[in-house]
Amino acid sequence: LAVAREGAPYTPQDQERITRIGNLIAGALSGHIHQQAMGVAEAEVAENEAQFLQVAENLRGGFWLSDLRPHKVLYNSPSNGDVWGIPSEKLNAGWPVMRELVHPEDVERVETALKTAYQTGELDEEFRIYRSDGSIRWLSDRGFPIRNESGEMYRMGGFVEDITERKEAELRLTESERLASIEELSAGVAHEINNPLTSIVLYSQMLLDEDVPEAIRNDLQVVSSQAYRAAKIVRNLLQFARKSDPEKRPLGIGWLGRRALE
Repeated sequence: LAVAREGAPYTPQDQERITRIGNLIAGALSGHIHQQAMGVAEAEVAENEAQFLQVAENLRGGFWLSDLRPHKVLYNSPSNGDVWGIPSEKLNAGWPVMRELVHPEDVERVETALKTAYQTGELDEEFRIYRSDGSIRWLSDRGFPIRNESGEMYRMGGFVEDITERKEAELRLTESERLASIEELSAGVAHEINNPLTSIVLYSQMLLDEDVPEAIRNDLQVVSSQAYRAAKIVRNLLQFARKSDPEKRPLGIGWLGRRALE
């Protein structure tokens, strides 16, 4: 700011008046610049918030945000409510509401994990919940710490995802592995039994072909009959182990009844 005049030099009063005018103009300019900067900052905050909400609301699972000290839920995405099966606004009440939905067998484990998470900021837990339709769903809840400029943890964020399909796939895989082990064991047992059983069948038949007393013959027929029965069980075990198609044929109910009574 420059001031000039023609004629007599400036008096001290002129200099004081000009200084006041300059300070007023400088203050006005400074305030205007500050207001512009605030406007830009507010616009950036609003844009960042809009982008955050857009991302949070379009996640595959749900997103949540909490203060830690004191603990307070700050945000739950609408998709978080979809995962839990209740309106997301109800989830803002925190654990007391969630506890009512968690499977009774998982409540204590989840509660312990949350207490630890409030201290460490780390959460990685899988648990079951009851939906309003009575179905049971598996959820995965993962949390991470949020720190301020000083490096102090003051918030937590996290993601909740429905992992029921994955859990069911894991269960099917486990069941398949278990059945494979049973099949392998069945094959081994069947082969081990089959060898001595073959000897029993052959020797009992050889003795029946001999001229033996009637009482002994009756006993041999029982031995032979039961040996054939055991041999059929062995064949069934081998059939199960080899995953072959089951044999289907007509069966008399009278014969089945007599075999059940033996």
